[in-house]
Amino acid sequence: MRPYMRPIYSTARAAGSAVTVSCHPGDNLMIHAAMELVKAGDILVVTTTSESTDGMFGDLLAASCQAHGVVGLIIDAGVRDVIDITEMGFPVWSKAIHAQGTVKNTAGSVNVPVICAGAPVQPGDIVVADADGVVVVARKTPTQLQGSPKNAWPRRPSPASA
Repeated sequence: MRPYMRPIYSTARAAGSAVTVSCHPGDNLMIHAAMELVKAGDILVVTTTSESTDGMFGDLLAASCQAHGVVGLIIDAGVRDVIDITEMGFPVWSKAIHAQGTVKNTAGSVNVPVICAGAPVQPGDIVVADADGVVVVARKTPTQLQGSPKNAWPRRPSPASA
């Protein structure tokens, strides 16, 4: 993802399976809806349909995420309550910190393909994030894999057989 996505605290680290969320700017209704679908080990990947820096995620949603086993949040918008979220130890990457709250009025989508900070993300992709940034690894379906796993990498001769 683009380098403007920064952790809210420097030791944040997370890796998990993406649950994608598309929200309208300034409206976090679909983040709440996503909480009904997440499972332990998931990481929320949230984007908006147009530019937003509003604080769409705060300490109450962070507590809900932790209760559901969500391992982190990647949000191409703003977050708030960063001191409390940091004390909770919940890893968050965002493009802004902003006290401006949001409404819960307009439906969006959950678990659809999104573009977050310039990176395409499909539901179920693996997301890895730390102080250096956020990386998305596409999850391949069995029909996309070719050959057996042992043939996936070229074999190099072992030193004993060379």
